[in-house]
Amino acid sequence: MENNKIYYDESGWVFDRNLENLNENERSETRMIIVDEKMYNNTFTSPLHFAWKVESGHLISVRYQETPIEETIEYIRNERENEVFSIINRGIFWYETLTNIQKDELRQWYMKWLEAPTTLAIPEKPYWLK
Repeated sequence: MENNKIYYDESGWVFDRNLENLNENERSETRMIIVDEKMYNNTFTSPLHFAWKVESGHLISVRYQETPIEETIEYIRNERENEVFSIINRGIFWYETLTNIQKDELRQWYMKWLEAPTTLAIPEKPYWLK
């Protein structure tokens, strides 16, 4: 368990795992937590805008910044490309198998996806689409 020490600053934010990397002020044992192997390994990665922090003696992942709007828009555009265009660009033979109701649902779903970077809302896929 000796290798599973995680050091954090006075605000609780994790900043290192190796005592040799720390200066004298940072070496305080009161700002160290020992965790199991799984948690230790988990702390090497974090989703964007999240970081590891010690709060009330527990190591947790905390959002430190809201996702910038540009990033959200880019995510929606990528999702739209992956989710929508392979369906919309299927071809006439596939379209001919759809009922009029399905065509209307498909059209509405597609239009909502085109508006998604503005509305920031990802539309729900019609249940029958595969």
